[in-house]
Amino acid sequence: MASELQIDKRSPSDFWDDQHKKLASEPLTWTLTADELLRAFELLATQVKEDLAKAHEQRNNYIPSTFSSALMLAGFAIENMLKALLVTQRPAFDSSGNFSFKTHDLLKLADDVGLNLSMDERILLERLEQFLTWAGRYPVPLCADTMRPRTLPSGGFAPRTYGWIDGDFQEIRTLTNKLRSKLEVISDGSDAI
Repeated sequence: MASELQIDKRSPSDFWDDQHKKLASEPLTWTLTADELLRAFELLATQVKEDLAKAHEQRNNYIPSTFSSALMLAGFAIENMLKALLVTQRPAFDSSGNFSFKTHDLLKLADDVGLNLSMDERILLERLEQFLTWAGRYPVPLCADTMRPRTLPSGGFAPRTYGWIDGDFQEIRTLTNKLRSKLEVISDGSDAI
């Protein structure tokens, strides 16, 4: 990545390397970031509902939606919560010094944590991953197959980026509360998941 600002030579690399490892290995740092992202999600979720009400009133006036951005933030928050749980179970860095959890695959992270998820929660994580990897950031993914509809457990089909404002937001809150309870157990000194 090109940069106009170079690393200051007066900055001791050992100090920053140590900070990096300490922060990445501490569940609290992941949880604090998740809290910030969840707060932003809630602000946008409120805005989505207000915008939807305005759109129904005004009928022909275009209001840019913040729905995809809200789901992206929720996905990032859940990713941080899962990584907070993971760093309590295994080292954040491999033997080569590389960060071990370099993924946005929410289902893999949940499985790695050993989280017991319902089918609805698994589908939610799969959908949120679409928003944090592309749908909340770009108009299209890297390949068209990612956009293609998937068969739903109900027998119908839809793209993984379909949305149901009230349902999605409530499912996100329920799942993040479930993750929060797991994180509170850890902060209480217990290692049960």
